[in-house]
Amino acid sequence: MSITRTNENKEISDSDYTFSILSDSKENAEDAYIKEVQHSILTPMANNLQSNTNFRDDTWMDGNFRPQNYSVGTTQGQAIVAKLEADWADEVPDYSAHATNLVAEGAADRLPYVNDWISWYNMEVPSTAIKNTYSLSYTKYCDWYALKFDKTTKTVMAKIVLPNDVFVAEYGEPNLGSISLPAWFKKENGRYFARIHNKDGTYDDHYDIYIHAPIALMKEWIDANSLTFPYDISSVDLKNKLHSWGITVKESTNEIRHIKAYARTFL
Repeated sequence: MSITRTNENKEISDSDYTFSILSDSKENAEDAYIKEVQHSILTPMANNLQSNTNFRDDTWMDGNFRPQNYSVGTTQGQAIVAKLEADWADEVPDYSAHATNLVAEGAADRLPYVNDWISWYNMEVPSTAIKNTYSLSYTKYCDWYALKFDKTTKTVMAKIVLPNDVFVAEYGEPNLGSISLPAWFKKENGRYFARIHNKDGTYDDHYDIYIHAPIALMKEWIDANSLTFPYDISSVDLKNKLHSWGITVKESTNEIRHIKAYARTFL
């Protein structure tokens, strides 16, 4: 897994793949490289999902393996759904409304999660009820969101996922202090955002930036800025499974708090 740049950075080769990209500029070469890898990974995933909705999303953060997300039809997923139905029966009409909904549970490992938690990912835009409950007034939403259930306090937060333009219009371009996002980390390559909202109408100081990009390209940026790669590349091979990267930013300090990687396995 490494990038080779030639022809004044207009040509990119990646040891993970058999193709190379040649364009008229470094920026256009990087964009074409991202789109080629997106197609080679995300298209088969989307095709598999048409016939198999039993899957697991593995997650890594700051070099550590995190709790796994399971689709609601799996044995593991059904066990977590049962806990949601027992303790939060009235929170949503149906936790298994979509076969591709995901659930996970784990211990606090980042803010704003301070106790053991359950996450539920619903594959649709927030309903009117959710918008009213969390005082949401964005002009557009992505077609999934999450609810975060605190197993100690029983409170529920909503992770609202927003298209690039909606987030930027509301909060501005992401400011990472002394660190700059690379030129390829942009709307045109699939960048989007998420922010956690509370029922009292407030939102958390942290937000997430998401994108799909080649592993080698992401590692190049992470290494150049002395950040922590999400997982150990010497023992974990995600070349054909990694579908998203996440960067958690603390808005009040413009500090990158976490970098995450998400990989899907069909069961």
